[in-house]
Amino acid sequence: SPPLGVVARLIELHAQRTKALEFEFEKDLADLMREFAEEKAEIEGAHGTHKKELLDIMTLMEREYNEVEEDARQETDGQREEIKNRNAEDYNMLRDTLERVIKRIEEDFDTAHSNYMANTEARETEFKQLIKKDKTAAESIDRQTRRLQRLQDSINYWRTKIANNARECDERNRAMREEKDAIARHFQDLKGRMAKFRDAEAKRLQELTLNSRRAIGSLTEKLKKSESILKLGELNRKMETEREKVLPFYASTVEDEESAAQSVLDVTKTLQATATGRDGKQVEEWDYLNSFFKRYNKVLLDELAISREKGRLEQENADLRAILKQYLDGISVNDDVINDANPLLIMNSRSNVAAPPQRPPGKQVVIEAAHKVMIPQLTSGRQGSSF
Repeated sequence: SPPLGVVARLIELHAQRTKALEFEFEKDLADLMREFAEEKAEIEGAHGTHKKELLDIMTLMEREYNEVEEDARQETDGQREEIKNRNAEDYNMLRDTLERVIKRIEEDFDTAHSNYMANTEARETEFKQLIKKDKTAAESIDRQTRRLQRLQDSINYWRTKIANNARECDERNRAMREEKDAIARHFQDLKGRMAKFRDAEAKRLQELTLNSRRAIGSLTEKLKKSESILKLGELNRKMETEREKVLPFYASTVEDEESAAQSVLDVTKTLQATATGRDGKQVEEWDYLNSFFKRYNKVLLDELAISREKGRLEQENADLRAILKQYLDGISVNDDVINDANPLLIMNSRSNVAAPPQRPPGKQVVIEAAHKVMIPQLTSGRQGSSF
């Protein structure tokens, strides 16, 4: 097909172009390699020439240096031998001269010393004595100097110690002064607080004295009342029945005779123990007088019953007296009978004597004795235990 032919033609052109470029590249590469080989051979030849020239120069310079060094060594050796010989001659001459001079000086010194010794023998003796004195004085001065040094050190030490003590004492005095001021302020504060405390304690003591006096008065009154109650109890004990002697207290509720008889032993145990109740439990402080109040309430109940019985008997006596008076008035005639109501005088089938009121039949109202006794106590402000 035409497109495939074009593609094949393009591929062939591309292959030809690639082959031409590859051939040109190989040709250029061969030229470059040839040029590089020629330049390398040229550089290696120049390097060998320069190296040979440098080796020749170095050999020549080494030969010249060795010759110069040998000449300098020979010259130095000759000059050293010459100087050594000259110095040896000068040394010998100088030694001889110095020996002569030293000998002459020694002779002169010996002569001067003999003359000096002959002339200054007395002075020498005096000088020796002065030397001894000077030595003694020097030792004394040394001792005195050491003593003065010790005294100076001691003075410096004590001055430093005095200064330190003065500074410490000043600080201590300042601290003690501040502590004194603080203690004085604290003392004044404590004094004020003590005065207030004393005033408060005096007031409390006064109040305590007044309260104690009132308490003593109240307790005295209660003691008198208790003694009166005990005396009345002793007097009432003589009037107690056999049942009251055996069972002096009653329960707060109505009990049967069998339960009451059976609880006599428990009541007896209760009477023997003041800190436990009938059930054996501990009695609270506010319940200590319950038994007393029970007996007291029983006495009040008996008193109320007696007063009611007395009133009933008085009312019955009054009724009997009225009936007797009516009977006596009915069988006798006098001014009082005529003027007063007479049961025998009947007008229009009616008597002029007022008949006593008739109570309608019904249930009798019963009030518990504890409530009856408690009402007057509450109204009069009397306090007692619960019934």
